[in-house]
Amino acid sequence: MISQFLFLLLKDLGMDASMMGWTGPIGGVAEVLTFWMSRKLFDTYSVTLLMTVAYVSFIIRALAYMCLQPNESVSMIIALALQILNGFSYALIWSTAVAEVDGFFPVDQRSVAQGILAALFSGLGYGLGCIIGGFVYAVYGSIKLYQISAFICTLSLVVFLSGRR
Repeated sequence: MISQFLFLLLKDLGMDASMMGWTGPIGGVAEVLTFWMSRKLFDTYSVTLLMTVAYVSFIIRALAYMCLQPNESVSMIIALALQILNGFSYALIWSTAVAEVDGFFPVDQRSVAQGILAALFSGLGYGLGCIIGGFVYAVYGSIKLYQISAFICTLSLVVFLSGRR
């Protein structure tokens, strides 16, 4: 939900379109580095810890966006820097989920399981996030959108941790 409405928030903050263009490369570099390091991370840390770190990163990012002030240079720099956190947390959640699904299913069922994961994550989750996020943004504004996003991430983390016990 955050990424789909990020440019609207950045516009509300008064960021130039040329600066907004940096969000992709900044987040992309963080994603690539995290994907590259993911095998080492899986070998070193538990799935529970990795997913918790990713969730907490998403929560921190949403809360940080809520604190940014319009037309302040520091806010623009922080908003761009938060893309590093986005790239890291996205790649960490996705690579961990893919590895977990691979571990749950026999080899001959993994491709179907990965397809279901992708459909839920990038299809249903993305679609619902856009629809609900658009409604929240239109009716309540960006701050409420990021509050709800932080709440949903927190709730998801609690559900995840409850299932891991």
